[in-house]
Amino acid sequence: MSEIRALPTEGRILGVDLGDVRIGLAVSDPLQMLASPHETIPAGQVNENVEAVIQRAENLDVVAIVVGLPLNKQGEAGPAAEKSLRFAAALRRQYGRPVFTQDERFTTSIALRALRAEGVRGKAQRKAVDARAAANLLQTFLDRLRHERTRSTADEHRRTE
Repeated sequence: MSEIRALPTEGRILGVDLGDVRIGLAVSDPLQMLASPHETIPAGQVNENVEAVIQRAENLDVVAIVVGLPLNKQGEAGPAAEKSLRFAAALRRQYGRPVFTQDERFTTSIALRALRAEGVRGKAQRKAVDARAAANLLQTFLDRLRHERTRSTADEHRRTE
């Protein structure tokens, strides 16, 4: 967890929901409080996907990337999670900034429910769901980051008393 605490306290963070057909992207605000859907890009070969995500990260000048980790309901890594881990490892090798993974269980179903509630259907829904899922996983990471920083500050305060 110390690596997460070492992130700059300001600067955008990019969330990535890796899919077989589309890759959903979300971005945080510069204060790392709120995640918003950004865009959806077509998925291709792994090296193409890595290059596309790095290009977006550089254009947005992000301080870190968070890749969704689709664990199963028991919290175990299956084939989809292994694919995400390989993708995150490739990003780490090629991108000069931190890359994290974040459990993304239920982010797509939550995004679908929200889109349905908003009346978004069909092709528009398919286009929006991946970026919305990326925003959900990124928000979870931002909340975790805030919690870790708060806990770290509290621990430091106790040690100095």
